[in-house]
Amino acid sequence: MERFSILLIGGVCLLPLLAGCGKGISVQGKVSFPDGKPLATGIVCFQNEKTLARGRLDANGTYRLSTNTPKEGLAEGTYKVYITEAFDRQTFPLPTNDDEPIRYPIETPLIDAKFMNPETSGLSCNVVPGGKPFDITVDYPKK
Repeated sequence: MERFSILLIGGVCLLPLLAGCGKGISVQGKVSFPDGKPLATGIVCFQNEKTLARGRLDANGTYRLSTNTPKEGLAEGTYKVYITEAFDRQTFPLPTNDDEPIRYPIETPLIDAKFMNPETSGLSCNVVPGGKPFDITVDYPKK
């Protein structure tokens, strides 16, 4: 019984230490074009060997990353940065023999394709405690 008490007390003493380990570094920023217009749709991704964090863009082009784990924020380190889902989505009806037409989706890229791949984006971020917002400038798609 004495051994059980020692283990129980030791475990209770470690809980505050473990609770402090759960916080990571909050990362946020804004994505815009060189003319200052915000990118209002898409997902900003930060990726390294261990982690993939994502943040959905809002109408103002701002994002905040989430790792979809119980731990909030990111670990300190360098991350490749890229953007996915940056498309204008429209659907067009295609005629059919039925009364109801088929809706055909069309996705038009809103940014240059190089920003959609971690290997070609040319973007990286060194995440450190107390870091500034990581703002990103992207190019319009090439015609």
